[in-house]
Amino acid sequence: MLSALLLDDEPDALEVLDLLLQRHCPSVIRRDCFVTPLGARKAIDQHDYDLAFLDIQLQRSIDGLQFAEAFKDTKTRVVFTTAHQRFALAAFKARAFDYLLKPISTTELKRVVAEVSLQRPKTDSPTLLLSDLNRSVRIAEKDIVFVAGSGSYCRVYDAAGEVIELSHNLSTFQSRLASNYFFRCHQSFLVNLSHCREVVSQNRQFSVILTKNQIALVSRNRKKELLTLLETK
Repeated sequence: MLSALLLDDEPDALEVLDLLLQRHCPSVIRRDCFVTPLGARKAIDQHDYDLAFLDIQLQRSIDGLQFAEAFKDTKTRVVFTTAHQRFALAAFKARAFDYLLKPISTTELKRVVAEVSLQRPKTDSPTLLLSDLNRSVRIAEKDIVFVAGSGSYCRVYDAAGEVIELSHNLSTFQSRLASNYFFRCHQSFLVNLSHCREVVSQNRQFSVILTKNQIALVSRNRKKELLTLLETK
C-alpha cells in the first residue's frame, strides 16, 4: 500500500487527481490533498509519503519546483503535474521521478504508481509500543487486527486475541501508524486490510468480518472503497 501527498492550488484539478487515484490506483490508500504549500509542508513534517504529486505553477510565493526541495532528503518520489510541456526539462533537472501533463492520462498515472510500487523497499512490519494502566507491549503493526474507538479511548485487538485499552482516541492512534495497510472503515473502527475476510450486510448495516470472526462496522460511504482495496490486496 502507498501514501501520496497532492499539492495543487486549483481545487478542481486537485479533486480530479484525487478521484483518478481513488478509482484507478487503489494501492494509494492514503491521499492527503493541499491547495497551499504551507499546509503541505506541515504534513511532510508529520508523515512520510511514497509519492508527491506537485503542480509546478502555484499562485503563491513558491512554485512546485521549489517546493520539491522539501523531499530532497526523503524517499518520496516526486511527480510534477502541469498543463505546459515547456516545464519538462526543469522538472527533470529538479530530479523528478516523473512528469504528467494535464489533463492527466489514467494510463500514465497507473504506470507511475506501478513503478513506484515496484521500487518501494520491502521492510519488516513497523512496531508500536502500546501502554495501558498495567503494562507496556511492543506489537508489530501487521499483527494488529483492528482498533475500536469510543470517545477518548480505543481498544487494540491483535492476532493473538490480546486486547489493549489506550487512553487516547482512534484518530490519535491512527496518526501513529507507519504502515499503509490500515483503513478507517467507520468513525469507530480502523481495520488491518490483511486481516479482513469478507464484507457482509444485515438490516442495511455493513460490517467486515475479521480474523477469529471479529466484526467491525463499515460506514455506507466507505464500503465501496474498502471493497476496492480488498480486491487488490
